[in-house]
Amino acid sequence: MGYKGQMSFSILRAISEYGLKIGAPSALCIGNFDGVHAGHRRLIGRLIEEAGARGLSPTVLTFEPHPLDVLHPGRSPGRLTTPGAKARLLEGIGVDTVVVHPFTGSFASLGPEEFIDEVIVAGLRARVVVAGPDFRFGFGGAGDRNLLETYGKRSGVGVISVEHYLSGGKIVSSSRVRSLLAAEGNVSEAMEILGRPYGVEGMVVRGMGRGKGMGFPTANLSGIGVLVPREGVYAAAGIIDGEPLPAALHIGERKTFDEPFSIEAFFIGPGIGQALYGRKVRVFFLRRLRDVERFESREKLREKINEDVERVIAIHAEMRVYLGGAIWEC
Repeated sequence: MGYKGQMSFSILRAISEYGLKIGAPSALCIGNFDGVHAGHRRLIGRLIEEAGARGLSPTVLTFEPHPLDVLHPGRSPGRLTTPGAKARLLEGIGVDTVVVHPFTGSFASLGPEEFIDEVIVAGLRARVVVAGPDFRFGFGGAGDRNLLETYGKRSGVGVISVEHYLSGGKIVSSSRVRSLLAAEGNVSEAMEILGRPYGVEGMVVRGMGRGKGMGFPTANLSGIGVLVPREGVYAAAGIIDGEPLPAALHIGERKTFDEPFSIEAFFIGPGIGQALYGRKVRVFFLRRLRDVERFESREKLREKINEDVERVIAIHAEMRVYLGGAIWEC
């Protein structure tokens, strides 16, 4: 269900002092939405409902770069999604317009009342804001749901409150997903929260040829722009020419050879290997298999990799039905 006169999906960027212009009156959500996880989807689901009931355009305001990059340089968290992937995921949920606003020092200095008047009302023409419990806005995060509800009444802006979404008795959040990935390598639980496998995209570059020499030619990934999970060996799905192929993914030092950190994937399928050099590929994590280990010989390492590959093939087959409906965004 959409608002009256359904518009096509669009992304708006800075085109005025505050970069905000929108055509139709909106139902609005504001936030970073990194990962577009189950909690975000619950919030956006309510946004879509309110927009449909009120004849409004479901709209999301998000920011680039991450506010912490401006307010506290060097302290921003690792990204879970690129800006493009985030926008596509929001579109897939049913958002009509994503406003990607440049987060600058001058924008951060807007007081809460200025933010309501200039951004929410004048810029985005919001008639209702759907907000979670951690919603903050304006200088120093001084504005919250209560202030918006009180101050917004005179401008005809309503507020719909949505509480935390829980999974396993814990609050679903982007920070929780980051902890699962970076601290634990728990890609299985992260997948449940995200509603899709977590993935990274990188350029395939030439490595030292260790894998090829052992019968497992790997694609070394470089230039990854999102958070990389904890060091380890993972069962994964590599998207090659649109098809999810089983892959064994290594993250970490090559301890057996005393060689530095690398991210490399062995794609299990015929005719895959050197043809990938210079291409961008996406790899999505299905399950963590083990820690990175040091082996006493190349033969012991080869035996272990063979075991890993067998497990990867079995896991990929087990998840084939699920993978067929997965959203391949990272």
